[in-house]
Amino acid sequence: MCFPHLAGAPTPSPSQRRQTVPADTLDNLLAAPPPPPQWFTPPTPARPYPIDLLKTDTEGYDGPALAAAPATLRRARLVLWECHAAMAAVGGSHAAAAAALAAAGFEVYKLAPTTAVRFDGAWYFPDVDDRAHMGWHNCLGVRGGDPLRAALLGRLNRLPECVAAYGGGGA
Repeated sequence: MCFPHLAGAPTPSPSQRRQTVPADTLDNLLAAPPPPPQWFTPPTPARPYPIDLLKTDTEGYDGPALAAAPATLRRARLVLWECHAAMAAVGGSHAAAAAALAAAGFEVYKLAPTTAVRFDGAWYFPDVDDRAHMGWHNCLGVRGGDPLRAALLGRLNRLPECVAAYGGGGA
């Protein structure tokens, strides 16, 4: 038996058996996108990012998924991704995902119900980038020069000292 610790365990149903799932990078998947719908507005100087919001939820593999998608990240205005406790278990970290986003021009924030905490570059604190502090929550990548930045941070962050530090104005 391949897994002696499972001796006597019930036989898994077909849906529980190991399956091979094809995988590819976002850049490859989006390299030849289907024709846009009629309502689609192509990028312009006033709207430079054809992807308004990129949301990933890859169960702990967001760091590798984002790192493998530099072309897609360059086309995105905002990125919402899952800061997942399993990131540490798969050898990843919030820092790796934040670095991929920062390289594409994003500021990166961990989101909580009443605050948004920046954690890219100089704002990264390794003491909280461990399994005990990872939890399951969302993180936001926002471009520093985006007009939505101040409004988003002002709504997401109710700590005046943090909002002011990031140029968000008042609460």
